[in-house]
Amino acid sequence: MQNLQQEQGITKVYFIYRVILSITLSSLFFVDDTVGIAGNYHNHTYLIVIIIYALFSLAGLIFAHKKGFLPRKSFISGTVFSDIITTGVLVHVSGGFSTGLGILLLTPVAAAGIFFYGIGATAAAALATLTIIFETLFSTLQDPLYSKYIVPSGLYGIVLFVASGIIQLLSKYIRSTQKELQKQRGEVYSLEQLNQQIVQRLRTGILILDKEKKIKMLNQAALALLDNHLKENTIMKGEAANRFDAWIKDPSTKLESFQQAPEKNEVRINFSRINYQDGETDYIVFVENKTELVQQAQQMKLASLGRLSASIAHEIRNPLNAISHATQLLKENEQLDPQDMRLLEIIENHTRRLNNIVSNTLSISRRSTPMPEKIVLPEFLQEVKTQIQQSFGENINFNIHLSNPDIIIAFDRSQLNQVMINLIENALRYSHKATGEYWVMLKGYIDEKLEIPILNILDHGAGINAEDAEKVFEPFYTTDAQGTGLGLYICKELCELNQAELEYVIKPGEKGFFQIRFSHPDKRIISS
Repeated sequence: MQNLQQEQGITKVYFIYRVILSITLSSLFFVDDTVGIAGNYHNHTYLIVIIIYALFSLAGLIFAHKKGFLPRKSFISGTVFSDIITTGVLVHVSGGFSTGLGILLLTPVAAAGIFFYGIGATAAAALATLTIIFETLFSTLQDPLYSKYIVPSGLYGIVLFVASGIIQLLSKYIRSTQKELQKQRGEVYSLEQLNQQIVQRLRTGILILDKEKKIKMLNQAALALLDNHLKENTIMKGEAANRFDAWIKDPSTKLESFQQAPEKNEVRINFSRINYQDGETDYIVFVENKTELVQQAQQMKLASLGRLSASIAHEIRNPLNAISHATQLLKENEQLDPQDMRLLEIIENHTRRLNNIVSNTLSISRRSTPMPEKIVLPEFLQEVKTQIQQSFGENINFNIHLSNPDIIIAFDRSQLNQVMINLIENALRYSHKATGEYWVMLKGYIDEKLEIPILNILDHGAGINAEDAEKVFEPFYTTDAQGTGLGLYICKELCELNQAELEYVIKPGEKGFFQIRFSHPDKRIISS
């Protein structure tokens, strides 16, 4: 595209030169009574040729400035060769080689060297040389005194060839240089696009500010964490701007976390300078979700706790099995009275509950590496619905609403089944506890900004308080006396293993619900 624009520009300049040349030669014809150069030999022929040349030059200039003009090779070559012939005629009718008008042949020869290289440019130089030599020989036949110009015209022909060769080399060098620059420009553009995609996909919010706090660049995470109405070339306002002012005054100031809006997560913000070679300074702003940072720190602690719990659970299992076996043997004793049988049932129930805790704890430590596959979400949810109906019976209100019947997710099928069964059973159980009806709704859609699948699990239960929402995913935390407190923790761990996020979402004025944000099925991070 750029080469085409350059050729269009050069063509327009060449046609402007032709118009100026025709005007100049016409002027010389009318004011050249003393010098005797233009049209000195055949006045009428000179005038006719120069008028025709001027008209064609003007028409070519108008044509070159038309919208969508394409400088075709045939059009340019015809123009160049006609200029050589026209110049030869003008030289002859003006008095021959001695007039010095032959110097005008350098321009079409140079133009041929710019537009073409190789045979085309050499042919133009050869035609110009033959033209000037032929004119000299023809003039010599008419007047033998012109024979003294034969050698100079031949030497001038050599000059034309040398000039053509030099211009071809320069043109070739310039074209190769431009091609290399275009290649480098394309690579730089590709890198910019790649960097832009990487920055946009980061979960850390990134903003670039100038000293006036005008936003020069921001990513989607910054919009989600700070304000969805932020735009480039606008001034950053709010608590983030206040933190920026405080940091400018004293970079050592400890910046506390804050909440940009009531519906936003609490964030932590940091700043850094970008110093350019021209002395200008911009500022880069890092915005991080404090909840995620706390969760990451907690995950590190829980990882150590998990290993310890797994070892303890393994040691507990053997004596627990012994207690369970002894309880079963005692229950077979027919001499036990009802009170003792009741005590044995209590022991057996709590033994079974402890065994479930041990099994869940060991399953966490022995989790297998996920094997994600692309899953059609509507079909999978129908399979889960069938499993739930087999467990709870047909008298459940199981609703599935999807914005797109072709939503695709990437997840380990068995692990996703475990997650969904756990979340749906919880929803049904708490709905029944609150309303007496087994009710659950699954709402799936594609987030327009992040382009990722999202699934919400809603129920008619009492919900979870905002204070307890951060605790529900902690191990052994439960509000149900019969629960182990490990179900949601395992679900969240399995989601993270599959590059998904499980959260409990609470919106102002609405009941909370569990939400799974899946990774993009075609843009997952490859884990080794």
